[in-house]
Amino acid sequence: MERNEAPPIILESSYASFDNASTEREIPIEPPILTSTRPVRPFPVFWLILWAILVFLAASETYMLVAKPGMPEDRRVLESVREKFEKRYSEAKTDEQKRRVLTAAEAEISKLKFENKGTEGSAGRVLAIIRGELGMHGPFEGPQPNAETDEFESDESKKNAEKARAKLNEVITMIYSGEQIDDEAKDRYRKIILSTAGRKWPFDLALNRLSGKADAVEDLTEMGPAALIAGILLLGGIGAWVAYVGLTMTGLRPKGLPRENVFFEVSDNLALRFILYIAAFAVLPAGAMLALKPLDVPMAAELAAVLTMLAATGIIVSAELLGIRMSLRRLGVRFDSFFQQVVWGVGGFLANIPVLLVLILVSDLFLQKLPSGDHPIQQEIFSEGGLARAILSAVVMAPIVEEVFFRGCLYQGLAARMKSWIWPIAISSIAFASLHPQGVQAWLVLGWIGAMGCLLFRQTGSIVPAIIMHALNNLGAILLALHLQ
Repeated sequence: MERNEAPPIILESSYASFDNASTEREIPIEPPILTSTRPVRPFPVFWLILWAILVFLAASETYMLVAKPGMPEDRRVLESVREKFEKRYSEAKTDEQKRRVLTAAEAEISKLKFENKGTEGSAGRVLAIIRGELGMHGPFEGPQPNAETDEFESDESKKNAEKARAKLNEVITMIYSGEQIDDEAKDRYRKIILSTAGRKWPFDLALNRLSGKADAVEDLTEMGPAALIAGILLLGGIGAWVAYVGLTMTGLRPKGLPRENVFFEVSDNLALRFILYIAAFAVLPAGAMLALKPLDVPMAAELAAVLTMLAATGIIVSAELLGIRMSLRRLGVRFDSFFQQVVWGVGGFLANIPVLLVLILVSDLFLQKLPSGDHPIQQEIFSEGGLARAILSAVVMAPIVEEVFFRGCLYQGLAARMKSWIWPIAISSIAFASLHPQGVQAWLVLGWIGAMGCLLFRQTGSIVPAIIMHALNNLGAILLALHLQ
């Protein structure tokens, strides 16, 4: 070899690993598949495709929340009016102001005319609650509650919706009938409202009436053990930050990312794997559920969807793509010093709590006018078998799959491409938040959860703490929703 000729540079392959030389990780290097005489920066075609897909998906999610395409015009009108008075009611400070909002809502909604019978029934339920809150009794003109389902197309959807709406009508009638309701019936009524209508206004008023409260804010002194647990978790979160600062002052340093210093071909390969993940997530879970739904076996379709996505994750990560083979371990799913990783994961979950409280307050104060929506799980957990399905999906599948791809592929690939760690955290966290159905209003909160996953990954060199943090966060959200019923 001549003196001025650069030695061959081994690219990432199924036989070679390129960890930061300053870290303690060492993987034996066997003969490589690919070599190059110099590091090159190929055109980022996969990254451009990926960003086009992410922008399209984020824009589509936002458009669905704002324009509500496919929604009948009648229902769009009703939702617009309901949201208008929901905002006014939330801004009302006194009981008299709230009563004036309810009176105005009753007057406007009662004048609405609907061609769609199902939407007319929805308007009738809204009016029934508003009139109940105002103490109005007797027959009234305007939309009436019904169980019509003419806005649905399939017979199965019509049947399920008709049954749910009939139960909801009965519940609203009982709540405002003035009759005494025992605790068992109250619990049953709450579940029916939450699984059918959720907590949106004015159904939250009916839920508060079941709890004997005239306001949506629960007195902390009446929350009992829940308030105590919340206080302990908040203090634990503050303590986690204090402990972390103390450790950094005594010399604790991040271990870095397993694929942080690889060549650009490997970074682009991670982008390709993330694209395949998006495609798999769009098709496989729904396909598995459709295939097994006719069997009518409880949880079979949901379990198949979860197992299918977990299997797809392993295949996408481990497959050889364009001459480069990765593995879950090389991507960052490592179980070395597992107890320490659990501690980091729990610590990350606790550290989230004070930050999320601040971000929720900021979002509530400054982002109220931005598009927002509900996650389907918020209502799913109150349906029959919904809690088990929610845990399977949100506590088991989502943390594993999302952390492997959003942190392992997207964040790590960006870090390798940009030769930085701060901007990749911001970009990947925004992408993570934007693909959730809660809307722009929740991006700060969701983005922070994604950022914490990145920070844990960089600190420990493993995705496992981020998976644990994510699972605990989702479990906490489910338990909070159950408590708030």
